[in-house]
Amino acid sequence: MRSSLIVALTILCLLGIPTLVQAEEVQKPTKAFSAFRKAIRKFRGAEKEAESKRLADEFLAAWKASGKKAVGNQRYALAQFQQAAGDYESAASGFRQVQANEEVKEKTRDYAASAEAQLLLFPELRTAIGAERIGKAVERLTGWTKGMAGNPARAKARTTINSVLARVHAMGGDAAAAHDLRMEILKEDPKALSTLARPIAQGLLGSAHTMEGYKTMSAKAGAAMKIMCDMQAAAVATAKTKHDKSLAKLRSTDPAALDADGNLKKTSSRGMSKGEKAVYTDRRSLTTAEALLEKIEGYKKLFPLLGQAAPEWTLEKAYGDVSKIADVKGKVVILDFFATWPDHLNFPVLRDLMKDFGAKGLAVVGVTATASVVYESRYDLDADHASKHTGGRLFYAARLATDAAPANPDQSIFDEAAYKTREMEALEAFIKNHELSWPVVQIAKDDASAKYALEGWPYMVVLDRQGRMRKLRAGSLSRDKTESVAAFRKMIEEILAEK
Repeated sequence: MRSSLIVALTILCLLGIPTLVQAEEVQKPTKAFSAFRKAIRKFRGAEKEAESKRLADEFLAAWKASGKKAVGNQRYALAQFQQAAGDYESAASGFRQVQANEEVKEKTRDYAASAEAQLLLFPELRTAIGAERIGKAVERLTGWTKGMAGNPARAKARTTINSVLARVHAMGGDAAAAHDLRMEILKEDPKALSTLARPIAQGLLGSAHTMEGYKTMSAKAGAAMKIMCDMQAAAVATAKTKHDKSLAKLRSTDPAALDADGNLKKTSSRGMSKGEKAVYTDRRSLTTAEALLEKIEGYKKLFPLLGQAAPEWTLEKAYGDVSKIADVKGKVVILDFFATWPDHLNFPVLRDLMKDFGAKGLAVVGVTATASVVYESRYDLDADHASKHTGGRLFYAARLATDAAPANPDQSIFDEAAYKTREMEALEAFIKNHELSWPVVQIAKDDASAKYALEGWPYMVVLDRQGRMRKLRAGSLSRDKTESVAAFRKMIEEILAEK
């Protein structure tokens, strides 16, 4: 046992545990995990992930050598180490054991339930345990959250766990269960709207791709959007009332703090009086509330588009043999709205789809918009393409800023016309560098939001052979999202098969 303690002590020194820790305390997983988190804090990205696994593996080896058995809170910490090491099945089992141990504090048991739920989102665990075991875990965790109902002290944890379970339902293809659970969360916790508005809207949009399915989806969407709009409108009204009160109070006590339009003269909260800070804070809260209401109103615009003919865009420039929607009518078309600055994870998946379904009538058209300003990291123009493919993604350095049109010294903005010309030239190199085999169109920058109600980039719009919009999908679709890719492929196959 003494040799095991020495091994454990050595390992924990590597984790950042001070050597002054007594030998009998070394094997406490809770203390060890706290030190572990401090040790990896200085790392970032892939380096942090690798270091976390290495240190977790070392601790678990030392723990195993000690022959000790984890009890109570120790089992929770041990499960966290197992998760960090990538042993997700053991971690999930550990979290379940903590939940079942009534000697452990209720708060820790709720943490364990939340941690297990989060693990169900991991593709590695989902593949390892299969749909049946995932379903049983969801059923048990759903029972756990029902036992939390009506307890104010556990309300936040209940919201957190149910939000994760809604995502698990969605990943498993049960869009209806995911939607119902999210709406249930909102009913109990209106503050959750800020994080749930987007998932609710996107979940509804992803729940159907048949013309018949749109009827059910539209009814649900109408009810959900009304609830969310009413809820947020009330939040805006409350925030405005609070802001108006603090503003009126400041106007009566310190009118010099405000300009003629009623705005604070100071732009930084530093050095503000108590009254100024109240107005500053309340105004920010009001702005945030109004922005969320505007977002929800934007989501409402998406649903009427489904099943309708895709609107023609205002063309800036065509790169290929497509310049308008009519050019690809008669085919099932994926309009890939992409920006040149984020990760381009859609491209490999689109290549796969074209390889498999191109001969069956599938077409892809890349759609981007001019920004009229050239960003330093926006385009990939480095001639050195030695490392083209890394995990299905392409990486290049950006060089555009060095030869861009100069700023006009007499104006506060750049020469937009010159920048647009340079931007169009840069896109030709981008298409070549990323080996886009499909046509690309550059459209007016306001067309995407005005005509397609796009809320962000990337975005995909699927058209059927009649040119009707059948699917609106936000976000990247990368090869490693196997379940999402499989669902998307299945949908494409079904639309291709339609008469």
